[in-house]
Amino acid sequence: MPEVIIRGVSSPEEHEKARSLIFTTFYQDDPDGFHRMHQFLNLIPDFPDDHTRILLIDNQIAACLTLFTYTIRLGESRLKMGGIGYVATAPAFRRCGYAAQLMDDTLRYMAEKKYHVSTLFGIVDFYHRWGYSSVLPEYSIDIAVDEALACTAANGRERKIKAGDLSAIQRIHLKNDTGSAGSIIRFAGHYNSRWDVWKNARVLMDDQGKIVAYYLGNVYGNQYRITEAGILDGLWSGPLLHACARRGKDSFVSNLLFHLPPAHPLAASFLLYQSDHKTTVFRNRHGMMTVVDLQETLEAMVADWEYRIGNLFESALCAEVTLLIDKEAYRIRCNRGFIDVAKTTGNNKVSLNRIELIHLLTGYRYPEEILSTKKHVLPRSALLLLDALFPKRHPYIWTLDRF
Repeated sequence: MPEVIIRGVSSPEEHEKARSLIFTTFYQDDPDGFHRMHQFLNLIPDFPDDHTRILLIDNQIAACLTLFTYTIRLGESRLKMGGIGYVATAPAFRRCGYAAQLMDDTLRYMAEKKYHVSTLFGIVDFYHRWGYSSVLPEYSIDIAVDEALACTAANGRERKIKAGDLSAIQRIHLKNDTGSAGSIIRFAGHYNSRWDVWKNARVLMDDQGKIVAYYLGNVYGNQYRITEAGILDGLWSGPLLHACARRGKDSFVSNLLFHLPPAHPLAASFLLYQSDHKTTVFRNRHGMMTVVDLQETLEAMVADWEYRIGNLFESALCAEVTLLIDKEAYRIRCNRGFIDVAKTTGNNKVSLNRIELIHLLTGYRYPEEILSTKKHVLPRSALLLLDALFPKRHPYIWTLDRF
């Protein structure tokens, strides 16, 4: 049997060999894409060697992957997320189970480092065996250029983005993105490491020269596709749409296609116009998440749970439920607005698997929907608590934040 070693890279030479494997797997027909990926990884500050994971067979790299560390939002809670990308196996070592061994080791590593959840954008029917489930739909809004021009008016001054605008865009994005679940909280490093993409964005300014809106788009066939957009407030929704439509008309396309989650303020404002709002869901592929550390994740959710219960019940609710997750009991008790999570059994038991749990945490599914498939006898107080803990949300990770 060959000797199998799994670890992080330990030298610049191993870094280059791992990236060479990524290139041959994903970018042979897209050298520009590989250059952007290479530049992006090089610009991530203090990227740990341990996060380029390699599997060695007799000292030869047979498989590799990259682990990204991000903070995501679920309501008022902030979770440590491990993003897995660029999973690659050398042709001579495929169909030997080495990618699975590498995934096993990476999940163990994330558990040791106290990651709450993990996300990936994966191939079909492979990652579900580790509890990953497709919870990140694609959202799009299609508006005809003529419709947008007819229903909106120009306002503000438009120009190409400058590097000094990034802090203003960061603030607008943060304000617009608070309603999305699972989205990555962007720090300044995100914009700096993605400047090769952001340099193509455009901004709108008011009469005082203040940035009030921005968008990032490109022509694709007969569409102008906008993958990033933001507004300082609702007054700038129409002018931003008008600016995008002018851009589309100048590019000789007939339609605008916005990639925006439903919780984004622009998505709500576009309901005023004739438009197609589309949600595409996936099964066992694309945007997938799993819980890495059950207890740490449930405890990290306390901030959001207490905030929600305080708003919904004015801290008057007293109730408890016990989640039996893969046969492990976690009691969640609410006492006048304070939440206590303990790894012990309690009243009002609900059996869940990890996939159902990640559905509830991200708001991909409702408690009522999941409970309808199970035998249960729960008092009204427990049902109210479950609905408060796990509201309907719109999980989404922006295209530029993917890995």
